[in-house]
Amino acid sequence: MTYYRHGWVVQGLAFGTTATRPASPCFIVLGSYSNCGADLSIKVQSDLAQNITFRSNYLQIDPRTLARRAISLDAVGGTIRDNYIDAIVPTYLDPGTSDSQAISGNPIGTLASPIVVDNNVVIGTTTTITFGGTPPLVVTPQVASTSNGVVGWYLTSSLGAQFINITNNHIWHHPYSLTVPWSANTWFRKGQAVRPSAGYAGKLFIMVNNAGQSGSTEPDWAGMGAGTTLADGGATWFYNANQWNDGDCSYGVKNAYESKSGVDITLNNNFIDRVWAGCATGGNQGRAITPENQTSGNGGGSASTFTNFTAANNIATNIGQAFNSLGQYSFDDLNRFPRFFTSITEPYTIVSGSNNSLNISVDEQAPVTITLTAGTRSASQIAADINAQGNASRIAAVAYSMPHNDATVASCTNPAVAGANCRVLIMRATAAHTSLPAYSPDAIPNPWNASTGTAISIGPAAGTNATTALGLPANGTPVYACTNPLSLIWYGCGRSLNTYLVNNIFQMRHDGIYMPTQQYVGLLGSGISNFVVDHNIFHDPTGWTAFNALFATASQQSVAPVKYWGQNGVLISNNFLADVKTPNAGGGAHYIGDTTVTAVDWSGINFACQSQAINATMNTGGDLAAECDAKHLLGGFTKNLAYNIPFTNAACAAGLTCNTSPAPSDIGFNAQPNDNFNADPFSTLRFNDVKAADYTLMYDPQNLQPYVQPAKYGTDNRPLGVDMTQMNFVRLAGGSPRVSDRAAVFSMNVTPNLQSKSGMLTIATDPFCFSPVSDMDPAQFTNPGWTGNDRYPQFGATRTAIVGMNTALSPNTTYYYCLEYQGYSLDGQFTTKPALSGTRTMQVQTALTSATPGASGATSMIVEYGTSYSRGTDSITGGATTTAVSCTVGGGVCATSFSATAGTPLFYRYKIRNTANAVLITQPVISYLPQ
Repeated sequence: MTYYRHGWVVQGLAFGTTATRPASPCFIVLGSYSNCGADLSIKVQSDLAQNITFRSNYLQIDPRTLARRAISLDAVGGTIRDNYIDAIVPTYLDPGTSDSQAISGNPIGTLASPIVVDNNVVIGTTTTITFGGTPPLVVTPQVASTSNGVVGWYLTSSLGAQFINITNNHIWHHPYSLTVPWSANTWFRKGQAVRPSAGYAGKLFIMVNNAGQSGSTEPDWAGMGAGTTLADGGATWFYNANQWNDGDCSYGVKNAYESKSGVDITLNNNFIDRVWAGCATGGNQGRAITPENQTSGNGGGSASTFTNFTAANNIATNIGQAFNSLGQYSFDDLNRFPRFFTSITEPYTIVSGSNNSLNISVDEQAPVTITLTAGTRSASQIAADINAQGNASRIAAVAYSMPHNDATVASCTNPAVAGANCRVLIMRATAAHTSLPAYSPDAIPNPWNASTGTAISIGPAAGTNATTALGLPANGTPVYACTNPLSLIWYGCGRSLNTYLVNNIFQMRHDGIYMPTQQYVGLLGSGISNFVVDHNIFHDPTGWTAFNALFATASQQSVAPVKYWGQNGVLISNNFLADVKTPNAGGGAHYIGDTTVTAVDWSGINFACQSQAINATMNTGGDLAAECDAKHLLGGFTKNLAYNIPFTNAACAAGLTCNTSPAPSDIGFNAQPNDNFNADPFSTLRFNDVKAADYTLMYDPQNLQPYVQPAKYGTDNRPLGVDMTQMNFVRLAGGSPRVSDRAAVFSMNVTPNLQSKSGMLTIATDPFCFSPVSDMDPAQFTNPGWTGNDRYPQFGATRTAIVGMNTALSPNTTYYYCLEYQGYSLDGQFTTKPALSGTRTMQVQTALTSATPGASGATSMIVEYGTSYSRGTDSITGGATTTAVSCTVGGGVCATSFSATAGTPLFYRYKIRNTANAVLITQPVISYLPQ
């Protein structure tokens, strides 16, 4: 379905596809985009759909259908919130059809009204969420604004993907992405692929009903033909002839989040889980976060840039790599070819001998003279003159309509059509329009003419007298590649600026299919500027034994002159790199930077120092083997805790003290490098609770060593690593629910960020929570699993949810739970107890001292109890209040009791009163199951 209207709200619906749905790249299209059925009438931003809301919906695509994108959002303003999106489709993920996304598009937000993607469960495809992954629909060139610190061929849609907040989501690849052996009497869910015990031969058998248990006997697979189904107990299998992989991976998996262009995007407080590098659709994949710029048609297009991206407070687990960044041009980026517009639109008045001479220089060589035909001329006619006389010398032109964003004859006719406002776009062409220009061997976005020794360019030269008539740059102005053809400002063909990875947990694995093909934790790719990695934890419980580099630094370059640039302004600080195992298998050490002697190392992370300045023609200098002195070194890698990381790939730089074998007493000063703490293999430190994903860095009370003390304090006087209080993090009190024969009480401790928000608990008879028990069925009861439900007590950081209050659970029965709490996810199972009967005596007691807040004047205690509670009225009903008992400060234990039905959920609290029966102290309400 496609929505082009404004202000639509799509809410409370279940979306699914039939097994016979025709092939289509997109399932739900909010707005319009070419890959999902373009509306060709959309030319400017105001034509786009506006303010679309997709909220509280259930979406699950049938694995037999062809749908490359589950949701495509291409609108001005919009919200995707509180949805369950399950969108892995194997039939569209073979090498011939490339990537697939659960949520994608080029939505346009503003600072005051950003695009919101919040509190969704998003089960991914190759890349679960991608924004700015394709060129936006509206591409009318505009003079660039510098308000965001970047310039370029801007769009009326403000770059397409802009001002997007992606928060509180569970972004993951489900384990059913992996092919597993068939087994008897086993739960399987929709989309799971199995491998028969025999006769596999590359065939892929996929579960197509929601959830079911296999039979006791393996079915006869041999008789199945492509596209047929087979019943197997409670499961139904589909033979998919277009399988992605006949090994461990039944689906292609790439990255969790990716952007290829965009401005002002935040990825905060999400829970990212499972990315298998070994299931990648191509290349080196398996990353949690990929903030990069890509100017190709498979990216944001030639107008793209990537600016102001923040990823903060995310928890990423079971991933191959933490991040990958890139900020350079792509080979099919047309802006690699120097070009410029006339600033004046048609018609043009050309007078012979006065303004009909156009001298054009290519690559700063001798100019070619082009004589324009006199008369009142259209843009198309001027372009024809230029092509006729200049094509042989790599000079070309085309008439271009700004309002229509078009260079076709229909838009720019001869003679000129009023309102088309066509200009002439003059370009440096390739030889015979077929070959790409040569590029300098320095691997940066610097197109180069090897034969002339100059950067490729085009511009008017001395002798041109048509400057005023056409609106040309001043004579002698070379226009280089990656220059805005309107403003003539160089912008770098996809510059990446201001990327911040702050306070994230990256818990990686590098065993089996988790191992990436390029073995590093994070890549600082070429073309990036102002890249900050601060207060993160990079952790692999199994160690990085096969890795050579922790942070790989590619194509480090200088920023001067501006046409020659690469990485700069990179800061890596206050991180905890928990490299807990012996360095790589060969016995060598891990590195920060490239592992080759000829490439930059620590110096590249700091300021990409050069041993030789780049000359004016940019054909010498920029020595990649350069090192920095001590002053430079202190800039970019400071106060990190990374054990056993060597300082340099080559020799120690002059003026710098390098301690490659620090003693235990070395706490950072003069260590490798200065101010980083890596002398001790973490014997004095530990994570608070790794099993519960609590990576708060703690001192180990069994092994304290005072010299490690400085390692806990960063440049901002905060502990190294992450601040867990900023995360979306839930811990189940006691590690499991409290259970009776008919009910279960879930008590959860949540971080401060979640205390004003709610989660959703599902109790089901299947491990995937597709079949909720009647007590938790929202079709029967209002928000039964919502932790914000009025009937569940809350106090401080504690949240409660209770199952069995509407309809009792069955005794001696195994149930499964799935908790989604603003992105953070918990799942597990419990078994109810044998049937209980009768009543139980509940004892309640406390004691008051002079230190008890509010206890002064206390004389008595009562207990309120019952089977129902309302948080809105703060009242307990369905029970009674006990007779008052004496309770005074220093008077010993205050105690009373009452009877309650065994196994039935109970609420109670005590109240301390004075002689006037005024309540002095009220205990928080307790949820309990009498046993």
